[in-house]
Amino acid sequence: MLRRRTSLAMPLLLLALLVGCGSSSDGGSTQSSAASTGSTSATGTEVAAKSAECSKPNVISQSDWNQGAKRLPAVPAGSVDGKRIAYIGFGQDNAWSGGNNGLGTFTGVLCEAQANGADAKFIGPPSFDAQVQFQLVSDLAVSKNYDGLVITPNDSTSIAPAIKQLVAAGVPVVSTLQPAGPNVLSMENQIPGMNGNVIEDLTVNAQAMADGVIDACKAHDPCNVIVIWGVRALAFDKVKPEIFQKRLAGHPNIKIVCEADGGYDQDVGRTAAADCLQAHPDVNVLASQADQQTRGAERSLDAAGLKFGLGKNDVKIVSSYGTVYGVEQVRKGKWLQTTYNRAQSIGAAATRIVLLDIAGKKIPDNLRFIVQDRDMDKVPNRLTKAVLDAHPEIKGQWEG
Repeated sequence: MLRRRTSLAMPLLLLALLVGCGSSSDGGSTQSSAASTGSTSATGTEVAAKSAECSKPNVISQSDWNQGAKRLPAVPAGSVDGKRIAYIGFGQDNAWSGGNNGLGTFTGVLCEAQANGADAKFIGPPSFDAQVQFQLVSDLAVSKNYDGLVITPNDSTSIAPAIKQLVAAGVPVVSTLQPAGPNVLSMENQIPGMNGNVIEDLTVNAQAMADGVIDACKAHDPCNVIVIWGVRALAFDKVKPEIFQKRLAGHPNIKIVCEADGGYDQDVGRTAAADCLQAHPDVNVLASQADQQTRGAERSLDAAGLKFGLGKNDVKIVSSYGTVYGVEQVRKGKWLQTTYNRAQSIGAAATRIVLLDIAGKKIPDNLRFIVQDRDMDKVPNRLTKAVLDAHPEIKGQWEG
């Protein structure tokens, strides 16, 4: 087995985590524009104003995320009117966080807040920076300029002391995508008094990619596989390769011929795939940890004269994180699969927990730890063409 790693400079490492980059027309600090379209909240109360972002076709409704195994109660009517929720994401230039095109986690935060009479603002950091995140949380604990916080940690361990300050200050806070604390695989709250965690199960993520490879390799022996990881230097990605390899055990036909890091970036993904293909042109499957870098890898496959799709001799593409583009490629039969990452749903559920705490409504502890892969809806996490044909409502909740 040949292991091949792409060397990434530190600025790229800081930019990467789970999403591609983009520019935000307003610096990512979008607040509600108070557009004049009224709406009805889940509580049945009329919301006087809602931002234009919340009426876009790819914006989820409350029923889209709040129908699964851990259904959150409604916020009491009028109980959070005028309250302000802060969102701290990976960066205001970060697509998954919703900083560049009106889709993503902040969209869920904003629209859930407004549907209940509150408002939300993306307060930073400008780009991927764990130290700036820490300072923003610490400042909020002192100033209490906002009534609650939803955060997507850049580093789940280093942010914990700042979150403890916020808890001590009595400001509700919920962590998204990964649990706040030292263990990124934890399935329970790691900070006493923290209001909640709405996360992705990284084990499910890595196993889904492995299952896609197993399916893609059924007709090949040997089956030569290129794997493009995200950024294995980050704790968030460091745990995935071992889970992936364990899932592949017992399938001796599968040969991992090249591994590289794609940096959650189209251009880096293209280069990583090109390097692997130059060394290993006879490839059957390309597995990637992110749709953005998969999109770049497509160009390298094209340049190498390799057709990708679902045909017998096509290179099968197994991707992850369900961008709008990725979902479309699976529907068209260009990719074998992507996975369903519910960026907006995660933001909305986290915001609902914050609003319930602001309203003084008690909810059970088991509703304060929500795993997007099993608790939000009934859609399978592996988005194959068959799954998407059965779920035409799935369009992708973010674009990278």
